Order: sequence, then C-alpha cells, then structure tokens
Amino acid sequence: MDYHNVYNYHYNRTFYAVKSIFIDEFKKAKGKNRPFLSMANNILRQLNHFRDQKFEARLKEHAVKSYLVFLDRYSYYEGEKSEVISWVLENEALENFSKSSKYPYSSFIEDLAIRECLNEVGRHYGNYYDYYQLIYKHGCYDYFYLKDFVDCSFKGSLEYESMSSEGFDNNQEIVASFKGDDDLQVLENDDYKSQYDIGD
Repeated sequence: MDYHNVYNYHYNRTFYAVKSIFIDEFKKAKGKNRPFLSMANNILRQLNHFRDQKFEARLKEHAVKSYLVFLDRYSYYEGEKSEVISWVLENEALENFSKSSKYPYSSFIEDLAIRECLNEVGRHYGNYYDYYQLIYKHGCYDYFYLKDFVDCSFKGSLEYESMSSEGFDNNQEIVASFKGDDDLQVLENDDYKSQYDIGD
C-alpha cells in the first residue's frame, strides 16, 4: 500500500471540503450582517473542537505511539515535507502501530491526514486573519486560498493590495503562488459532514 497516497487523498479531500465550508460560513454570516470578529472566532473554535474531539482523540485512543512518532517526524528525517511524511508512515509510524481489526493502519492514516489538514488550516487562518477580514468585507471569494503566499507576506500580495485600495474592483484578475502547492496533490454540523464527507 502506498501510505503517502492514502495520506494525500484524505488531506486534499479535507482541505477542499473545509475551504468550501469556510466560504459558505463567510457568505451566511455576511448575509446576516454578522461582525467579522465573531464569525471568524466561531469558525476557528469549531474547527479546533472538531479536530481535537474527533480526530486527535481517536488517534490518541487507538494509536498513540504512532501518532506521537508522526508528530515528531522531523527528528527522524530531513527533507521535503512530502518525503518526510512518506518515510515516517512507511517506517517508524508503522513499526509502532498496534494492529487491530477495529482500527486498521489505513484508518490511522486517514485520521492523521484529516487532523493535520485541520491543524494547518487553523494555523493559516489565524495567521492570515487580516487578509480574510478583507475577503469578508469585499466578498472576494476568488482570493480565498487557505494557503500561505510564496516569497511575500499576505500584506505584500497583489490580492491584499487590491482589496485594500480605495477603488477596489473585485473583477480584477490576480494570479497567486503558494507555499506547499506540491503537497496538495463548521464542522460539527451534520449537513456539512454528510455534504463534504469529512471523516465518519
């Protein structure tokens, strides 16, 4: 089994589902004239709760040794993010995994990928708070990437400059590049869980 492909599949599926959920929540809140601060904090709180209570709890319950090895993966390997993930899943995490018919290794990788994606989305969203505030203000959802910009801070991006300008034109086309594009090969609501199929 190609563990890295399983990981990438679940990571990517979660990423696109969460991105859609965030945009839907932004639009709903904007339609109800909710303040950005309340809406943004609520989304982040739900995201963190969902990550911790569902995925992190299950990882700790069924595969704590493998989970801790994965979290410490950069002490085992140096290299590109995708390579390190692949190596640790094929070696140390697998070696420390307690086999169980109720929780197979593929389920561990799925939960791990979803947890890591939710964690990365939360980190990014918190760091790009001002950027998403402008998206909320202007309704510029084409700029909603949930990825870090390459070679500049978000405040140096064309998107941010465009939305910050007085005569903002949300039809202006902007091309962006991101960190981690190579690796890309709310949440308690049952409607979202079934619509976007994030975990079981």
